[in-house]
Amino acid sequence: MQVPGLSTLTRKITPGPVAAEAATTSAATAATRQATPAMAAERAAAGKAAPAGLEGAHAFADTSAARAGADKSGTRISDSGLNLGNPSTVNHHNSLNLMSVCKDAYGIEKDATLVKPTHTEYQRSVGHTQFMVREYADHSVITYGGSKEWQDWGHDANVVKTPYKDMGWVHKGFSSAYDELLPEQNKVLNKNKPVVVTGHSLGGATATVAAADLKKRGYDVHSLTTFGCPMVGGDSFSAAFNKANIPAFRYVNAWDVVPRVPKGDFQHVGQSFFLSTRGEMLPKQQSGWELATKPWELANQRVNSHHMDNYMANLQKYLS
Repeated sequence: MQVPGLSTLTRKITPGPVAAEAATTSAATAATRQATPAMAAERAAAGKAAPAGLEGAHAFADTSAARAGADKSGTRISDSGLNLGNPSTVNHHNSLNLMSVCKDAYGIEKDATLVKPTHTEYQRSVGHTQFMVREYADHSVITYGGSKEWQDWGHDANVVKTPYKDMGWVHKGFSSAYDELLPEQNKVLNKNKPVVVTGHSLGGATATVAAADLKKRGYDVHSLTTFGCPMVGGDSFSAAFNKANIPAFRYVNAWDVVPRVPKGDFQHVGQSFFLSTRGEMLPKQQSGWELATKPWELANQRVNSHHMDNYMANLQKYLS
């Protein structure tokens, strides 16, 4: 289990209604039939019929067309497997690739520098925080480790608001997790290349703080993609993040409770994508009232939906 402290966090921070499958209701079913041109094209490239329309989906360009026409447009797939042609548009194939990168970050136990055929990989473990940089010829990918140990949830449960580098107030636990590793990150992250930032769970929260800080310090932040990420800061942080013009995409499994915490006036940043266990894109994260009579399923789904393997499985279903 990648997040053994989840029950501790949910005891300390009372979650909101647990998300459930929107397809179980007639209203959500109707919504899933409203395909936008962008999502229809993405689906067509994957060999599937057009799926649900998303909140804000009209803001995204036809990313599948960009992939399919890479040779014609001159956009190439990088050594990392990412299509870096247009950072302002979502690319679910890129996101699936980044899910795998996030999963690899859970294997970091000690510092290591690995020279591989396509890149140099820097693995660093600082206190209870881990990160990994994969430096390619023309860009880098940095991912932050999620929660592996009970101590990691000390960062998560530390719900104290603190001003952060003139970027508004943030969750102190998340900013302290980032600050803990910052000196070592400065040694290995190349400032002369675009950087793709990603993370899952606590790693997603750390990645969100990192993307804002890196952009402020002059790094070329290509994009931020998170999975199962909790809320990081308040409206002042969101305003500063939006002003920085960082393309940001966050994925949420339909029943994952972690993106619903902390409560109060915390909020998310970036565009949201809600995945069902059937490989559907839902219009929003739905309430779980129909699970009220099945508490054993409720508890199981709340924990299992947060796992990286299930994020990968749900997106793979969508793209297959």
